[in-house]
Amino acid sequence: VGVSKDHIVVVTREGEVVALDTEQGEIQWRQRLGTEILARPVLTGPRVLLRSGDGQVIGLDLDSGDVLWRVRRSVPALTVRGLSAPLVIDDVALIGFASGRVSGINIDSGMELWSARIFRARGSNEVNRLVDIDSDPYRIGELLVIAGFQAQVSALSLTTRRIEWDSDHSTLRPLSSVDDKLLLTADDGSVVGLDVRSGAQLWQMSALRGRGVSGPYGLAETGLAVVGDYKGLLYLINTQSGKLVGRKKGSGGAVLGIFTTQTSNQFITLSENGALTAWSVAD
Repeated sequence: VGVSKDHIVVVTREGEVVALDTEQGEIQWRQRLGTEILARPVLTGPRVLLRSGDGQVIGLDLDSGDVLWRVRRSVPALTVRGLSAPLVIDDVALIGFASGRVSGINIDSGMELWSARIFRARGSNEVNRLVDIDSDPYRIGELLVIAGFQAQVSALSLTTRRIEWDSDHSTLRPLSSVDDKLLLTADDGSVVGLDVRSGAQLWQMSALRGRGVSGPYGLAETGLAVVGDYKGLLYLINTQSGKLVGRKKGSGGAVLGIFTTQTSNQFITLSENGALTAWSVAD
């Protein structure tokens, strides 16, 4: 699901894209793409950006649903199911691919403006050579942080397009930050705090290993972060020390995602049974 002020765009399992009006919920248009969409739609200006499992990046007109352009990239024989969503900066969509590359694509024309290899596949078999970029690219100041499966977390300068630092952590989950600390959930469920400036590890909280922990969501004004697990429990983490400071049981089973609101100390969780819950962190 993708949302803007006036539109909601949803994608069906059959690859049909449907746009609705946010006021009345009326269907504005439908578009059949003939391919499976594996990342959330991104609505930016007059465009809808989509990513498909067969390596396409697709640009639609937000008002009409017309297909304006397609960018096609080859897909490795074996990949992790799922794709990162585009991050748009100054009319350029930043896309992470299963090949370990990141590309900048003009959202109006679909022209690829630049491409950089972030991760290189290593290993003797297809499983060990997986380097999918399935965590959404994350911007902190003039750094673009890219996380790869069985690879690293790397910070790319948006000015020079050179790697500023690497950190040996693998993740497929969303990234977040609080102040100068980058937050991530590693593949084993450990929650890690890194120094944004150098990539150095500040702390690692391992108490939640094996609990299907979500990506962290940073609550900047409180200095806290929240994660959820496969039983629907939410945990508050002090981002200065990496210590657990609170726990609360939600409803609806496993926490699938944690999302922002317009209030700094509030957030919304999505559970596996479809329940949406709004939360507030007390001072």
